[in-house]
Amino acid sequence: MTQGTTEPGEVAGRPALRVLFVCTGNVCRSPAAAALARRLGGDRVELLAESAGTSPLTGHPIEADTAAALHARGIDASAHRGRPITRGLVAAADLVLTMTREQRSQAVALCPPALRRSFTVRELRRLVDRAEAEGSSRPAGDACSAAEWVASVGRWRGLATPGDDDVPDPFGRPAAVHEQVVGLLAENLAVVVPAAVRALAGDARG
Repeated sequence: MTQGTTEPGEVAGRPALRVLFVCTGNVCRSPAAAALARRLGGDRVELLAESAGTSPLTGHPIEADTAAALHARGIDASAHRGRPITRGLVAAADLVLTMTREQRSQAVALCPPALRRSFTVRELRRLVDRAEAEGSSRPAGDACSAAEWVASVGRWRGLATPGDDDVPDPFGRPAAVHEQVVGLLAENLAVVVPAAVRALAGDARG
């Protein structure tokens, strides 16, 4: 790479992964997931995590109980405001991660070419687990692009053990439910994001 230039798939000279998280109102699950993913991304990969809603509370801040669950993990989400999912957001993402299978279908309906890079969070975690167990969570060789990693993991779709792929909606429910949902997202993203970072950064592991 010529000094002073940036290769495709890079930001500031680092490999980049643009992730769009999708839920319903964009005030609980998807902004929490985006905030958690940014924290997990580290400094070797530019993880550009955004969020949007299929029926958004546009302009509303993140729900207080979700914000509190994030704050307990050292994350400030006070700047977030709800916004709608658009075709442009889906098209621009390397990876679309939804909270439910229905939302995955809605995202793909907006942008059909995104089918092979759209998953629920829990679905992708299952696929990463299967791919890593088989020693094939990324293409053979050195660092790969975001598209190559997504394709490598996605080929296990339909082969990995089926599971409950939806993340429940905590909106309007007690604070304990918000904590449980943020914990569930954190648990799944703690597998998915490091796997992506290892692949894009070219670690020997994975």
